[in-house]
Amino acid sequence: MTAVEIINEIRQLTPPEKVQVFRYVRGIDNGLPLSGLELTELASTLAGETNPDKTRALADRIAAGFYGNS
Repeated sequence: MTAVEIINEIRQLTPPEKVQVFRYVRGIDNGLPLSGLELTELASTLAGETNPDKTRALADRIAAGFYGNS
């Protein structure tokens, strides 16, 4: 798969999926705090989530992103 193909695939993702890709590429999972925009997007996703497991996972991501987990 070429870089252009990957970019085109990313463009077709939902906003929450794009946030995940952005976090991965940016290296957020290394313990750095999230930006205000990233936290807002996660909070918006959390507000509309009804699955308790997904709600818990989103809340954990927000807490880790707010405080960092280093």
